[in-house]
Amino acid sequence: MHGKIKKESGIGYGIGFAVVGRNRRVSYYDGHSQMYGKTDDLDFSHIEGYEDHSLNIMATFDREKKLTGFVVNLACPSQVSEPEFLISADFWSETRNELRKRFGEDIFVLAQFSSAGDQSPHILINKKG
Repeated sequence: MHGKIKKESGIGYGIGFAVVGRNRRVSYYDGHSQMYGKTDDLDFSHIEGYEDHSLNIMATFDREKKLTGFVVNLACPSQVSEPEFLISADFWSETRNELRKRFGEDIFVLAQFSSAGDQSPHILINKKG
């Protein structure tokens, strides 16, 4: 344990819903689908597949029941800046900053994402026609 002292602590958990991941496969009337396809095409039929909007959270607390951190799990890969050539925390950096603003600068935030291979945070529909 290298000098670490085990202390009593606690956890709490919950589930909510937030639209973060959206399916990125566009289907057309001719039967083909394309990742990030054009939705303003006259042959556009629908967005393919299922979207998981569940948001799973586990909170950790110290002995005095003070919040110490969150494990946040949602179905969305974090690569918003896909075509850019850089190292980035993407939307998780802003998420951590917002949680720390609301709940305290000292909280730890562990980001996880569940199965979401066909999802991304890019909005492909409900744009100008």
